[in-house]
Amino acid sequence: MKKLYDATMPITSDMVIWPGERKPQRQLDSIIKFDGSETSTLTLNSHTGTHIDAPRHFLSDNENSITDIDLEKLIGPCHVFEIEDTESRLNNVITKQDIEKLNIQHPKVLFKTSNTKNNLLDKEDFEDTYISIDIEAAHHLIKQDVHLVGIDYLSVENQNNTSQEVHKAFLQNNIVIIEGVYLKHIIAGEYFIMALPIPYVGSDGSPARVILQDL
Repeated sequence: MKKLYDATMPITSDMVIWPGERKPQRQLDSIIKFDGSETSTLTLNSHTGTHIDAPRHFLSDNENSITDIDLEKLIGPCHVFEIEDTESRLNNVITKQDIEKLNIQHPKVLFKTSNTKNNLLDKEDFEDTYISIDIEAAHHLIKQDVHLVGIDYLSVENQNNTSQEVHKAFLQNNIVIIEGVYLKHIIAGEYFIMALPIPYVGSDGSPARVILQDL
């Protein structure tokens, strides 16, 4: 069997979260081990850890939820691209020029950046200087007929971009967004991806288990 890699953030009560969201919680039920079993109640934000955004997350005129995403967009060949950090990189974004250098052969792409090098997903405190994607790079990816984009921190978009233009550009073009992809132990290259969200009907997003397999 070809090697499998888990690209999912472990969910814990002290993990990094988006500012303003609530930390995940696991509470043992009041009736515990009554019949030799243990159950608990999990409290999670729909965008906890490694997660997928549904169109309705940012598109007010779009009712498509996490269960409306085509499974074919979540499973199949993908490419993990490592975006090298440079001293000249402005505004901590992946640019159109970065994308133009890539040989995109699969419609699913994951970006490994200095977010991973600096272990941002392993830190409890939110880091507002994370690498994201700018709007010109997003438009170039759309022209490349990409239908899944993942990044190694909690948003594809700069925190200060309140218009959410990158999210909207992707979602309006039916491009799946995966945020918080954990690529620490994964080298750049081609893989088969399986990115499966919790099928909570009507949800604007969902935590997902993201598995990569060697092609």
